[in-house]
Amino acid sequence: ALALLGREYLKGTRLPKDTEKAVAYLQRAIRKKSPYAAYILGKAYGDGVDLPLDLFQAETLLQQSADRGFEPAEYVLGRAYATGERLPKNLSRAVELLTRAAEKENSFAQYRLGKLFLKEPDLYDVGRAIHWLEQAAGKDNAYAWYALGSLYYFGDGVQKNEKRALTYLGRAAELGNVYAGQLLESIRQHRNAAVALGALRLLRSVGRLFENKLRLDQPEQLVEH
Repeated sequence: ALALLGREYLKGTRLPKDTEKAVAYLQRAIRKKSPYAAYILGKAYGDGVDLPLDLFQAETLLQQSADRGFEPAEYVLGRAYATGERLPKNLSRAVELLTRAAEKENSFAQYRLGKLFLKEPDLYDVGRAIHWLEQAAGKDNAYAWYALGSLYYFGDGVQKNEKRALTYLGRAAELGNVYAGQLLESIRQHRNAAVALGALRLLRSVGRLFENKLRLDQPEQLVEH
């Protein structure tokens, strides 16, 4: 009850927004060992929107919540360590926390683990990457379907399999992944992996420019929602 009251005062949805009351209620709940309250308050400090940005408090509170096995905190903190955007990059902690969340069927954690095993040289393991991406895709995570489709189409560490790739990319596009739709269109037009790869790289560059603009236009946040 204390944690829920704190959340309502923090967000101002059903109760008038009052951050002082929110912090007081959440801290009372934390003293009663509520992992949910620690998560809410830690994420608020990390987002820097409802409360002033305080990354030390964010990390401390999210860690308290994760230590009690609260899966959203495991994912949020694991992702922060994986990206190194707001907290110092720590791949060993990222893998530990994301694995714990992934084993609790968090598809975003499963996807993030798969990408880590593909993109980080010190962690590179295609077999483990495919395992976690398939787990996420099984929950219709569009990013996972797209990652698997790209992997099999370009043969990145696996034997190329165009039929499987097109199936995976098609599912990603059905779920709204714009990159998958654009890549499929490029493949249909050119039927050429080199041309498709060039188009994919251009899409990724434009995507990164757009994301950078968003970071300049909007308040920075510790984690994605």
